[in-house]
Amino acid sequence: MLRFLNVGRVWDDMGVPGQLLVPSILPKYEPPMEVHAGEVTSKRDPCTYFEYVKVYNSHFQEEVQRVLAQAHFHQRGYALIATGSDGRFEKGPQSTLEVILLVGDQRDKDLQKTITGFRGFVRRKMYKDVFTPHVEVKNIATDVLSYYTNDPAVVYPTRLSDAVFLFGNRAIYKRAMRALVREFKETDPGERILDKTRVKRRKNRGIMLSGTGNWQGEPVMHYDLEHGIAYYDSKQKVGGFKYGPLRFVQFAMITDMISYIRKTGDGTILWDPETNRGSSTNIVNKLNRLAIRGVSRLSQTEVDAVAEHYKYFLWQFHHAQHQFKMYGQGTTYFDASEAKRRIGELNTILSNSVLKLPDTSVTVPIEFVRTGAQTVSFLRPPKAR
Repeated sequence: MLRFLNVGRVWDDMGVPGQLLVPSILPKYEPPMEVHAGEVTSKRDPCTYFEYVKVYNSHFQEEVQRVLAQAHFHQRGYALIATGSDGRFEKGPQSTLEVILLVGDQRDKDLQKTITGFRGFVRRKMYKDVFTPHVEVKNIATDVLSYYTNDPAVVYPTRLSDAVFLFGNRAIYKRAMRALVREFKETDPGERILDKTRVKRRKNRGIMLSGTGNWQGEPVMHYDLEHGIAYYDSKQKVGGFKYGPLRFVQFAMITDMISYIRKTGDGTILWDPETNRGSSTNIVNKLNRLAIRGVSRLSQTEVDAVAEHYKYFLWQFHHAQHQFKMYGQGTTYFDASEAKRRIGELNTILSNSVLKLPDTSVTVPIEFVRTGAQTVSFLRPPKAR
């Protein structure tokens, strides 16, 4: 008997009238909580749910790899990577898998055929609720990898820094990560990338504190901190706690990592060329790895607090997603005082750099001269070079 899955609910091959059925490439999913008629019927704590979601994403990606292998795609000249929440192993099944095709060799005679093949594959009707229909192609030899579709007006370094290898030639993925670190180090485009990520960090901090963002020139309320109401509508870019707390933590991390790489020249916090391994793409794992390595400015208590708050807001976000997808419910409710407390702590802890950035300011030495019974200090001008 064929097994079909509809956003976490398994149906047999007879189907259910009015329900969209897709092949069981998506694993069985248990939402963070179930709410019916305003009553919570089942609930898991945010930390338990976060660990569950990591395993869910890992299994889901294995299923995608299996399907791609069965489709007989060759594995030369490209690397297919999973980006965004998929790369961070925190995607809920209500979000579709977003992939990027990294191109490494334009001389490959089958390259265009491969690109066309992948784009056609993810647009199949049977995979409508599995894949995002658009496949971005990045040429690692000619494109700025931090730019979305190589457009300097749209800077998203996390599309690669938080991505994981999925299928194809793994060596091309490794080359892309080394190229990304070089981009960060260079004056152009490194300065532009850093400036744009700083803007995103500030923007999402503002959303986090107010609950309100902007889309197409119009204000959008994602959540109401006074009344404990979260709003979600994927078609209108209303995302609950996705915009604000989650994005703020993500952009705080990448902004400080880029700044650290530019100031120290040490790109191994993102990708180590000797071992050909990168830092974990999962936000919580990354926070702990940086702390263990000794480059984090945060105490372990602060690292644990950021991780706990991140898990809480992901838990709330997935709950809002699930209620909207399954029941068309655009509002969910949360404890306003708890959310305010968590947002306040995130704002305080992440108000400065996450990492220990070196002081690059010019230090003017002080010279001491004894005159009689007094010691007089004066600034000595720096020597000419």
